[in-house]
Amino acid sequence: MSIRLFPPAPDLRNQIEMCWIVDPHANGHSHVIHRHEVFPSSGMDLVFRFSEGGARMVVLGPRTQRATVELDSSATYMGVRFRTGRALQLADITPQEVLNAKVEIDRIRGVDIGLVAEQLADKKHTAKAEHLENLLRGLTPLMQSESVLNALAQIEAGSGLVRVHDIASMQHVHSRTVERWFREHLAMSPRQCIRLIRFNSLLTLLRSGRMRTLADLAYTCGYADHAHMCKEFKQLTGITPKALTPDYTGRIHSTPKTAILHRYKA
Repeated sequence: MSIRLFPPAPDLRNQIEMCWIVDPHANGHSHVIHRHEVFPSSGMDLVFRFSEGGARMVVLGPRTQRATVELDSSATYMGVRFRTGRALQLADITPQEVLNAKVEIDRIRGVDIGLVAEQLADKKHTAKAEHLENLLRGLTPLMQSESVLNALAQIEAGSGLVRVHDIASMQHVHSRTVERWFREHLAMSPRQCIRLIRFNSLLTLLRSGRMRTLADLAYTCGYADHAHMCKEFKQLTGITPKALTPDYTGRIHSTPKTAILHRYKA
C-alpha cells in the first residue's frame, strides 16, 4: 500500500489538514480485502474509493478510540482530513451521528459520485486532489459556533497543552459552559478533544523525526515524562512509539481486536 500526502490549497488550510491518496497494491488485480487499524482522531475524514467495481464515498467521524477499516487492494482511495471542528456540511448529518461512526453519501454538491469517479479517472494525483478540493469550496461549515472555534484555536495554539479552566477563563465563562459547548457541537467533552489534539501533535512530531529522543518528544508535547507519554500512546494506538516506523500501515493479518468502522462494499 502506497500513501501519498498533499497539503491543501492555501484558501482551504483553515478547514483541511491534508489530502491523501492510497494507490492500489502493486499486485492488486483482484478484489483482495485488507484490514487496517486506524488511530483515534479529533477530525473528520471524507473518503472516496474508485475502482472497476464502482465508486463509493463515506464520511468518517472523529474517533475517540482506534478502529478497523477494510480496504480493497485493487482500488484507489482518496481522502480529505478536516481540521478539528472545521468539517464542511457534506450531508445532512450532525456531529453526534458520526462520532466513532461513518455515514455514506452518494453525491457531493449535487454531483453523483459515479460522475465524480469518471472525472477523476484519467487525472494525475495532484490534479485529483485539486478536483476534490474544487468540489469542497464554498460548502457551509458543519459547525458554526464561534465560541467553540475560538476554543479550538486556543487548544491548537498550545498543541493540546491547555486545561478546560484555561479555555473558560479566556472565554469569560464557567467550565461547565465549555463542557456543554463541546458536547453540543463536537459530541466530545473538551478533555477528550484536548487529549486527541495533543495526541495528533505527538504523531506529527514523531513522524517528522525532528525530535532526537522520546524524552524530548514527551517534554515538547507536554506529557509529565517519557513513561506518561508512552503509556498514553499505547492506550490510544495499541503500539509503542518506537513501533511507529515510516513503513507502518496498521495492516491486520488476523481477527481484528477493534470495532470495524468501515467495511468493504462492492
